[in-house]
Amino acid sequence: MFLPLWYSGADKGHYKQRDWPARRGFDPGSHNVVPPALVNPQNLLHPPLHIKLGLFENFVKALDEKSFDFNLLKEKFPKVSEAKLNTVTFNNPQIRELLKDSMFDCSMDVNEKKAWQTWKSIVSNFLSAYRSPEYG
Repeated sequence: MFLPLWYSGADKGHYKQRDWPARRGFDPGSHNVVPPALVNPQNLLHPPLHIKLGLFENFVKALDEKSFDFNLLKEKFPKVSEAKLNTVTFNNPQIRELLKDSMFDCSMDVNEKKAWQTWKSIVSNFLSAYRSPEYG
């Protein structure tokens, strides 16, 4: 049978002690100790999907809201609300659909097109399930 650590039959001492000693620190083996991390937090990597979504969010935020490309996003995803477009809330299937669309990058200016081509290269060569050999 499992009994929690706080379960006790000693009801006499409850509510009698008002001043508790200040905790000096965390002692291993005592209760309420924060366990040490199993992995060094600096060694953790973000999953590729989160990186992809973050990069796409930065790209769309950089687009002008009156540009043809931003309007193309509205037309391509009519069910996505204006608020989601402004906060750049897209999912992975929508991003894959944009990657296949040739109209999306045809209307961009030179800098936007360079950024889009670079982003497509990163997604297809580094963040995909089949990583390019040059990324190891």
